[in-house]
Amino acid sequence: MIKQGQRIEGVKAEGRTSDGKVRRLTVRARATIVSMGSFLSPVFLMRNGIKLPQLGRQLSIHPCGVALGYFPNRTFDHARRIPQGFGVADLAREGLMFEGGTIPLLAHGMMSSLAGSAYTRFVENYPHTAYFGFMIRDTSRGRVRPGPHPDFPLITYWMNNTDLSLFKRGIRELSRMYLAAGAEEVMIPGLRHMAVARNENEVDKYLAKARSPRDFTISAYHPLGTCQMGVNEKFGVTDASLQVFGTEGLYVMDGSSVPGPLGVNPQVTIMALATRGARQLGKKLA
Repeated sequence: MIKQGQRIEGVKAEGRTSDGKVRRLTVRARATIVSMGSFLSPVFLMRNGIKLPQLGRQLSIHPCGVALGYFPNRTFDHARRIPQGFGVADLAREGLMFEGGTIPLLAHGMMSSLAGSAYTRFVENYPHTAYFGFMIRDTSRGRVRPGPHPDFPLITYWMNNTDLSLFKRGIRELSRMYLAAGAEEVMIPGLRHMAVARNENEVDKYLAKARSPRDFTISAYHPLGTCQMGVNEKFGVTDASLQVFGTEGLYVMDGSSVPGPLGVNPQVTIMALATRGARQLGKKLA
């Protein structure tokens, strides 16, 4: 970025053409907007000299879990159905949102830790396997920093006991739904083990043992918060207009400015905040 005192006046870029020649570009602007997402926006700011206590911190990711239901007398015909066409929001206020999410046969086979005849049975039962998942509104927070390679930031995140407890509840409730719907067995996949339960008592017995996040298959979506809004630089990276604290003419308008997890897909929220910020900036520049 082009910096003049405490003000950003544009950006400089450098690249190479197909024949290896270096090309440089300078863009001068009254306002510079960073919109690289929760992983790259904070790293870009750090590498351009922005130093704020919360920069790169407060990463939330909506950890997601899955359980599978085996229905030997039903054929789901996965290839002809919408994989994410149904959801359950009854526990949304408690931080649990359930959503359908059937994966292709290839991914079905890859997510299993089974081997031999058990693996063959698992793959062959794909047409009779129901997929449903959930996400939690996390209280854990991670951090984003520059990594050893300029294109890949270093991301750290550890799930706390509160979120692990909520995650286990998601597994329990989802398993109960399957069994109530007539599933012969429920499968709980993990990195090293595939747990199988045929009734609620077996599910509860499995979850009652000491468990860590590594005992489950966990994915994560909707990273937010690494340049979050705040009342001042002690609590955030940008103010309510999305301008970076202490730096005139520099704004962040993407998911990184959203302060904390929403418990739902944040796309509309991100677009709304960016639209609001753009309108405010437009009035300021006019």
